[in-house]
Amino acid sequence: MQTGHGERPYSRIATEEAFAPPDMIARYKKLIGDRSVDDPGFVSLMGYFLFNHSQRTDDIVARLQDLGERRLADMDATGIDKQVLSLTAPGLQIFDRATAVALAPAYNDQLSEAVRAHPGLDRQYRTRQSAPDPPHAL
Repeated sequence: MQTGHGERPYSRIATEEAFAPPDMIARYKKLIGDRSVDDPGFVSLMGYFLFNHSQRTDDIVARLQDLGERRLADMDATGIDKQVLSLTAPGLQIFDRATAVALAPAYNDQLSEAVRAHPGLDRQYRTRQSAPDPPHAL
């Protein structure tokens, strides 16, 4: 079988790969900065990566936001043929219902555009907002 990385009997697919639209990162920073979210796990983890500037944390945040050439270069460097992409945790679940429902289509569109522009990213999970609003989940 011919893959993006030469002849081998299989395609290498990375599952559960995360992305974070820049708008979502900005919203996460605002939630933490305003102390308007009461989720210690979210504040601890995202707070560490978003406010503890080091080469490693800044690199991770930049990579989460990239759906283009840098991600493809990382895939090539590690022999990945395809990625299954979804929003990084906690995704939209940290937002109130109305905000999550409003943001989901825009984030889905960003992911869809990237997949169309870069065939190596041709598998995707849709962003979804978990209950209480199942009709808007996808």
